Amino acid sequence: PLIHSSVSRWSESLGFNVLAAEDGNKAHELFVEHEHKIDIILQDWILPGIKGEELLEKFSASQRRIPIIVMSAFSGAIDNSGILSRGASAYLPKPFKINQLIELLKQFLK
Repeated sequence: PLIHSSVSRWSESLGFNVLAAEDGNKAHELFVEHEHKIDIILQDWILPGIKGEELLEKFSASQRRIPIIVMSAFSGAIDNSGILSRGASAYLPKPFKINQLIELLKQFLK
């Protein structure tokens, strides 16, 4: 929850409109409802409601190629190349600094 609220606040302070979800199911609902307005997705890998890999597959199935940044504090237990091969645009291990997130956002929102 702390990282979730921090990333939302940081993103809003940078001028982004944020759709924040407390779990994977709500994230998918928001995605279906607002897909045409979404420019980038920040997704945690470990989240309540739905497995990270399942949510990533749902996001990746979109006809729009929306960049997806997957984040996780469990970097040792995660196959980063597997995440990228499943449709993620980047992997950002937690904890991270705001500058790391900003650089990824700049890279994908050119």
